[in-house]
Amino acid sequence: MDAKTPQDYGGYYAWGETKTKSQYDLSTYSHYDSTNRYHHLGYDISGTNYDVAHVKWKGFWKMPNSDQLNELLSYCSYEFTKVGGVKGIKFTAPNGGSIFFPNSGSYYGATYNDDNSYGQMWASSVPQNVSFSYGPADAFVYDQTNVRVVVVNRYHGFTVRPIQNESSCDVNRDGSIDISDVVFVVNRILNGNTDYYECPDNHHPHMIDLGLPSGTLWSCCNVGATTYWDVGNYFAWGETEAKEKYDETTYKYCDNHDMNKCHDLGASIIGTNYDVAHVQWGDSWQMPSQDQIVELVNRCEMYWGGVNSVIKGYWFRGPNGSEIFLPAAGYYYGSDCSDYNKMGLYWLGQQYSSQMFYALTYGFDEDDDNLYLFARMHGLPVRPVAK
Repeated sequence: MDAKTPQDYGGYYAWGETKTKSQYDLSTYSHYDSTNRYHHLGYDISGTNYDVAHVKWKGFWKMPNSDQLNELLSYCSYEFTKVGGVKGIKFTAPNGGSIFFPNSGSYYGATYNDDNSYGQMWASSVPQNVSFSYGPADAFVYDQTNVRVVVVNRYHGFTVRPIQNESSCDVNRDGSIDISDVVFVVNRILNGNTDYYECPDNHHPHMIDLGLPSGTLWSCCNVGATTYWDVGNYFAWGETEAKEKYDETTYKYCDNHDMNKCHDLGASIIGTNYDVAHVQWGDSWQMPSQDQIVELVNRCEMYWGGVNSVIKGYWFRGPNGSEIFLPAAGYYYGSDCSDYNKMGLYWLGQQYSSQMFYALTYGFDEDDDNLYLFARMHGLPVRPVAK
């Protein structure tokens, strides 16, 4: 990450963090709290909001897990060499392709440990047989004599080497190959739709006309996203900035951290200063209403699918053949993201009138979709609409 040439070291990150810093220890580690416990971010953060490769490079990029790093060791030959005067390790694949990992060293505290003799890179995984109270994560460690995957405490500053997996096929639990994504792409091409992989240009957001009777135009992507498959940012209902923690202690619109004392922001915040789509994207955009999401569901053909095995979600094909994709982004409570790539839960612009603790959401998984009430303090994505 952050390197401009193969021999550059790039940036250094604590495991699960997405920004570099000047000091790497428990006092600065964001996933360790005052109860002396590490936050459980999951056994593999690849492709989540804790994955620096996915957050910074978007799209198909992600951190490798320990299995993928061990695959590199098993199937590639390697040699210790130099590139541009920098020592490191060169891996050569059976097809002749090669990559170079520089001896990038590491950070502990504010001390940069580097004599160009070793390198340490994070994996996205944590060992499932080690207590989370220890706070370990897998790392790829190499020097001039040895290369291995080991367990290291998560607050150290290591480099990250992103990977991609562009396979369009998934493996089912019974071991068979799921080619539903491939079939879907082929059907799109046969129907004259060839824009599966990208929007017309990179100037997001786009207004997508699905041919709906109301004339509502749906955005191609979520607030905070730069591609249609990116989950974007998460927001508490009525708030207009993303944050690191989503619970009653951080929610702006309740008194004394008591969600039973939520502020009345109005029956609908659509188009107001509480509407994140309106505030961040301008006057043309707003959060969707219940009527608009109901129209989307009732008037569109819906298909559960994915984008190159990176993210699952629902495709909505409108009466005119145009489509949008809502990724299964999950939701945040506290600092933890739940049900990522399993379910989608999106804020609507209306609150629940009889109990202001709740606001309306549209939720779905592979088997079902419906309207739900959800506590306003949670972090959910937003898919804007325009007219």
